[in-house]
Amino acid sequence: MTTVRHHLGLLATTGALAAAGLAAGASAASAAPAHTAPACGGNSLAVTRSFVSSGMGHSWMLLVYRNMTADTCTVTGFPGLDAIKANGHVLAHAKSDRDGTPVRTVTVHPDGYASAVVAWENFNGPTGGTCAFSRSVNTIVANTSRVHRLHVSVSRCGLEVQPTVAGTPMYPHYGAAQQDWLVGSTVDAADMGTYFTAAADELDRTDDFPTQVSELQQLASMPDTGLTHEQKKEVRADTKDLDQFFATPGLYR
Repeated sequence: MTTVRHHLGLLATTGALAAAGLAAGASAASAAPAHTAPACGGNSLAVTRSFVSSGMGHSWMLLVYRNMTADTCTVTGFPGLDAIKANGHVLAHAKSDRDGTPVRTVTVHPDGYASAVVAWENFNGPTGGTCAFSRSVNTIVANTSRVHRLHVSVSRCGLEVQPTVAGTPMYPHYGAAQQDWLVGSTVDAADMGTYFTAAADELDRTDDFPTQVSELQQLASMPDTGLTHEQKKEVRADTKDLDQFFATPGLYR
C-alpha cells in the first residue's frame, strides 16, 4: 500500500447539538458563479474511507465521496469530523488545515469522486506520551449537515482535516475500485469475478497497488465451486487483506 503522506454520545444521543457542532467544523460553500453546478445535498454523496497508512509517528486516511445521483454537484472546503469515544462522547474535533492544498470548488459528476485527507499523530508531540484513540468518527461533507459514522480509530493528537479535492489523488483510482469491491459482495458467486477484475483494472492504472491487483486477479480466477483446500486458504487470505485495504472488515466472510 502507498504510505507517503500528502506532505510530511453516539450522535443519536447528542442529537442536534452534536450535528451542529460538526457542521461548525465544516466549511460553508463559497458563493458559486452562475454557471457552476449546485452544491451537493446531504444525500448526494456516499461517504466511505480508505485504509489507514502510517509513517514517522503519523497516520492518515482518505474520506472518499461518490456522487450517487444523476446530477453534477459541487463541494467546497473542509469536511467536519469528530473522533468519538466508546461511550459515544466526542473525544476531539478535527482542526482544518490546508497543508498546502488550496481550497477550491470541486465538481463531482454522476458516479464521480472527491476526497479529503484526515491525519493525526500517534503520540503526544509536546510530552512524548501516549494519545487517546477513538472508537469511530462522525463526519459531514462540506456544505451539508448529514452525519456519517465511520468505524475507524483515530488519535485526538494533531487530528486535522484537509480541503476537499477532486478525485482521490492520494490513492489514484481507489474510489472506483472500492465501489467494485463493495458491489461484488452483493452479487452471486458466479458474477463476483467480473467485479474483482474491474477493481483490479482500476488499481492497475497506476503502479501503486501491485499486491492488491494480484490478489484481485487471483480471486477472479478462482472457480465458482469445487475449490481445493489450498485454494480456499488463498481466498481467505486474499479477501482478508482486501477487506482491510478497502476498509470493509468482514465484508467477505
